[in-house]
Amino acid sequence: MFKRLATSITRPPLAVFFIKDTWVRIILYLFFIPLIMTLPLMLRTMIDPGMNQMRFERMTAVIRSDFQIDNTKIESGILILGSSKTASFDFFTLRMGEIDSDTQTVVIHFEETDLVFRFRGFEFGRKSYVDLGLSDYDFSIATSANSMILGSAIRTLYNEIGTFGISDVTLSFMYNLFDYVLYVFLMAVLMIFFAQELDFTFIERVKLSTYLSSIFGVSQLILVLFGIQGAEIVSIILLYGFHLWAYRNIHIVRKEQV
Repeated sequence: MFKRLATSITRPPLAVFFIKDTWVRIILYLFFIPLIMTLPLMLRTMIDPGMNQMRFERMTAVIRSDFQIDNTKIESGILILGSSKTASFDFFTLRMGEIDSDTQTVVIHFEETDLVFRFRGFEFGRKSYVDLGLSDYDFSIATSANSMILGSAIRTLYNEIGTFGISDVTLSFMYNLFDYVLYVFLMAVLMIFFAQELDFTFIERVKLSTYLSSIFGVSQLILVLFGIQGAEIVSIILLYGFHLWAYRNIHIVRKEQV
């Protein structure tokens, strides 16, 4: 795997030698690159498995804008419910009132005396408002400070549960896998029009693109490490450039094989 990765990154035209690889090797490589792309999140989760700052900020922003509820408060650790309310962020739903057990998100449910985490009716985290420092809290106050108080309490229980890091890593890997496979097939189709003179089957082009698209995964990894994930266009440009580089020189590689 690492040899093919190094060749695909440093000498893209030589990736043509890998088009005879078995589908088992190709599929393993399709999983290998997304795994590399997911490494920063895996390491961050291992070092600090709690709620990261970005998610915390998204949650508190949603609390302030979408989870303000009139006539609803916690007094002496008891919830006084004025009306039902829901608000969502990432794959979580804040829920005040009756709960839908069929929801596909993790529900953060406010019960009479406890804050509860549930998924499809299964409870896997519970803590009283008193223990969370929410003995007295007013849901109708729409200020940043008030949202931070509630957000910090939710974050406390989130961190005690400690299983969401695995979910984040799994979802990130699946997203990276889908992204990578999509670009592999997209480039394989695109190169049919760019290099029609090459006597490659579509399957061979897919296999070649599997390796030539390595630059996309490596580039995305570097962008994440430098904190500039929004610059995916750079990875796409490199992806296209490496395909052009390889296809324009494949005839030279073929000549060397004779």
